[in-house]
Amino acid sequence: MTERLERTVSALVDKLDSKLDEIAVSSNNSRDSVVAVPVPSAELDPAPVFLIRDAATDAGVHSPEQAIVQTGPQPDVISTGLVSLQTAHSLLGLFHIHYGRWVRFPENVPTDRLLQQVRKSPLLLCSIFLISVRHTSQNLADRLAPRLFEESKRLITTSLLEVPQTLEFFQAVLILSLWSTTIGQVPLSIDSWLLTGYAIQQALASPHFMEVIRPGSSQHIDDALDAWCLWNHLCVAHLQYCVGTRRHSLLTQAQVDQCVGFVKSNEVNNYEARMGAEVQLYWIIYNKCGIAQVDLAGTKLALQAWQQDWMVLFHEPRSQFLQMGFHFAHLLAHCQSLKSPKSVMHSSVLKEMINHSKIIINLAIDTTDDRTRHLTDHIYHILSFSALTLCRIVHTYESKLRAANYDTTELDNIVFKLINWFKTIGLPCHAAHILGDIVYAQFQKLRPEFQPSTPIVSRILSENPGADYNSEELLLPPDLSFLYPNFIGSEMFDADDEYFSPAKFYDETRPPIHCLAPLAALSRRWQPLIEGASFRELKLNSESVFHAIENNILTPRRLSYLRRVDYAFPPPDEEHPPTVGPEIDTGFMPLLRLLAQIPLQEEPLVDFNVNIPWAPRGPSHLSKLEDHVEDNFEELNPCLPELPMIRRFCLARGFDRFFYSPRSFCLIVGTMSRLGLLTLRLMSERGPKNVLNERNELARSLNDLPPSIHQFDLDYYVNPRLLWDAMSLEPTEEDILSRELCKFSQREGLKDFSFGGSIEPTIFWPPKSDTAEEPHWPSLKAFELTPSDVSPSGKRLVVRNVWRSPDSWHPMFPVDDVANEYFTAAARCVSRMPKAEYLSIELKDSWSTTLVFCTGYPNDPEEPMLRLSGGGGAKISEETEKEWRKTAEIHNLKFSMEVDEKDD
Repeated sequence: MTERLERTVSALVDKLDSKLDEIAVSSNNSRDSVVAVPVPSAELDPAPVFLIRDAATDAGVHSPEQAIVQTGPQPDVISTGLVSLQTAHSLLGLFHIHYGRWVRFPENVPTDRLLQQVRKSPLLLCSIFLISVRHTSQNLADRLAPRLFEESKRLITTSLLEVPQTLEFFQAVLILSLWSTTIGQVPLSIDSWLLTGYAIQQALASPHFMEVIRPGSSQHIDDALDAWCLWNHLCVAHLQYCVGTRRHSLLTQAQVDQCVGFVKSNEVNNYEARMGAEVQLYWIIYNKCGIAQVDLAGTKLALQAWQQDWMVLFHEPRSQFLQMGFHFAHLLAHCQSLKSPKSVMHSSVLKEMINHSKIIINLAIDTTDDRTRHLTDHIYHILSFSALTLCRIVHTYESKLRAANYDTTELDNIVFKLINWFKTIGLPCHAAHILGDIVYAQFQKLRPEFQPSTPIVSRILSENPGADYNSEELLLPPDLSFLYPNFIGSEMFDADDEYFSPAKFYDETRPPIHCLAPLAALSRRWQPLIEGASFRELKLNSESVFHAIENNILTPRRLSYLRRVDYAFPPPDEEHPPTVGPEIDTGFMPLLRLLAQIPLQEEPLVDFNVNIPWAPRGPSHLSKLEDHVEDNFEELNPCLPELPMIRRFCLARGFDRFFYSPRSFCLIVGTMSRLGLLTLRLMSERGPKNVLNERNELARSLNDLPPSIHQFDLDYYVNPRLLWDAMSLEPTEEDILSRELCKFSQREGLKDFSFGGSIEPTIFWPPKSDTAEEPHWPSLKAFELTPSDVSPSGKRLVVRNVWRSPDSWHPMFPVDDVANEYFTAAARCVSRMPKAEYLSIELKDSWSTTLVFCTGYPNDPEEPMLRLSGGGGAKISEETEKEWRKTAEIHNLKFSMEVDEKDD
């Protein structure tokens, strides 16, 4: 394939040169457009070759191949019948989960829709299937992979001369390059250096990368974010194979600086930040570690400076890959330095090489998880290189090492440990198995006297029904009954069908399997698949939590599959009154400690929903608990575990005299350091004094909520009469909760804010005494408010006026002057929201009168910017309209307003 690719170089370069001429013209024109003095732009003559080509087209001259070009959709491996639609759906779903971010697939797009998009490119479709099929079954991989490999080579070869290329071409190149060993089952079965080099040249002529290749560009716009990230991924792959093959790079220092500048000047996630760090790291390796005369001291200084520059990433999840690259760089530098004629350096160089090789190998083994099998081939190349380096060192310098008191047997055992580890990764067709066999062959050749203490891992499953099984294979998983509740009875599943109930995978009418060995092998092979489905969503109560703890069911591995957990408190009754009893210790707190054991991943993944049911009307003693109930979270606060894997927390609190105060749940939420979405449904009904204290404590605790929250929804209900009595106890000029919510809504990073409850207009705009520095909502896009009937200061927003209703129906009408205080303050708030898209204020009158501001309605462009809906006859005051006109001008919007007529 390499020879065929290289034969097309000159033709491709010619096409690229002509395309770059067009881009240069476009770029020059765009630069001219920003000059202040209007100068008539002179059009350039068409390029000579383009002039001749256009004349040929006019004359009807075509190449012979154009006569046989097919029209309409190109056939792909689905339409030709090689891959069934059902298999295609499964393969794409697998790829989307484990590899989608490499090619910038949207996270939440349904597989059906993604398949429609991917099928536009037969090359991309084939490349995706070629990777995914290696993670299904050995039978399917053996049947499909060879034919998919041949088809991908055919498609990539025929596509190389097309200029410009589609985005899907670059995605396919990235896949084929990053997993070239996996794809062809031999290292460099596809030349990743050559392929990524072509892609980089093609990118120079591609409209998809115009913003990226523009000199001096690093600050991205939203539309170019995917292009920037894809470009960085291509650069990483190219530089890795420049280092791995010791070939020249097609990238320049300026382009590398742009990659790094993009990451540092934009808000990107940990994964994309690591991509930028790796671009810079491999550029250092390329320039300093692969030359004949290595400046070891200078190389170390450069690598130390790089590590210091990216130190924050070394303390974040998945940092092991940066660490591996860092030690790999040192290992390469010392390998080259070992060839130095200064033999006096050998001892220290050997020591460094051994240390770096050991660190790389141990890093991989010690951080093994469910994602290890989906790493790029380059990681396995680094590991194989480290192991082979150790073999060569021990083989060549064994006497010197023994004289220096090195335990050569220990070094041999490290290599052998890695070989065994390779055999545990994925299917036999996985790159780890291939490279493990290669390393093992060299190890036997260089270290023939080594006698392992444990035999090498063999294939766990044999497809021969009559095969003999060893003792390990005859052992069933210890909790097989949990995995297969319908096959082997389990009290846990029989006791409660609602809570903690994974899906049932076997039909109860099927006869049991009596052959132990095949069942053991089958259960071990299926265990990750079944657990992945079983532990994805859990419904828990205190009993099931304790059952899980006592039986060690929720292990960290199983918790890693968790995406949603629902916890329900038991409803209070005479047997379980809501006192300061054991409930907090027996159910909820143990659950928090379990959730703290979820393995840390790059992004938080778990939605955590808590429900506290309403108390039934009944026993008289329930109404007398008010004086005895206390918030006992104060003493437990230091014991609350960190919960970094909670993505969303939702609390629905129905019982008005439960011993958890509103502030208690803010303390819990404060432990969710990477929380993105927070929904709280709170209430206070414990008497005026308690209500006032709880309201003020809730206000003060808002500042301790995680800064990562971007969507905040709080509904805080207090009976209006009770709140009025509470506020009368300690009259203040300013409502503390309104003030603190106003401050909270101005957080950097907060995008959506919603509040329902009794509140003052100062939630939108602070009083004059506090406006020395005007408030600012830098990131907020949506602000929704549903105020209660009565404000904390006692002003009524809605009123029941009997005289305004001619019949027996006595509706609640909005009070215009009070409502307009909120409307006016909202206008000032929106004027200081640079990213404002939506604001609403919904009153609780009989028509749900709602003021809605929206910057635009895509499906109805004639809809007014400002609308007051509802049939209660609400009016917008002149002052309110004046403020909204100012706001419209600030946002460069055409002011338009509509007020619904009063119902007859």
